[in-house]
Amino acid sequence: MARGAGALREARATASALIGAGVPGVAGWGVEQRANRVEVVRTVRTPQNEALAARLAAALGDAVHVADGADAAPRQQAGDVVGGEKWVPGSESPCSVGFSVTGAGGLKGFLTAGHCTNDVSQAAYGKDGARVGTSHKGGGRSVNARDVDMGVVGVDQAG
Repeated sequence: MARGAGALREARATASALIGAGVPGVAGWGVEQRANRVEVVRTVRTPQNEALAARLAAALGDAVHVADGADAAPRQQAGDVVGGEKWVPGSESPCSVGFSVTGAGGLKGFLTAGHCTNDVSQAAYGKDGARVGTSHKGGGRSVNARDVDMGVVGVDQAG
């Protein structure tokens, strides 16, 4: 591989910094192991993500690829979500995966502690730091109460 794990983590961190809190039309980003680069997935082209694509190319060269349309379909890359493994909600402290679930409408995800999913639609990162999905997406998927402490993380990223 042209880039090792450290170089890919740095490239992902650079992409994350450039994307910031989000860019219209960008659905996600992360390390694409097979291609040995960072993949940025956009569902639609917007002026903002066109400008982002130019900034990413200038900063990372061929260590980044912006995928559009059919190229942007999520695909399995690096294995399964495994109970007990670390995941990180946004920039908070690590939490652990409870177990994998498939919900209504084919939602793929995992259960975890509700105190880890308090924030609505927060980015969720896997044990290697790559984005895996969205915690408590849209609300209504987390309970942090006296008798119940559970939440759902939707695994919606390619990696």
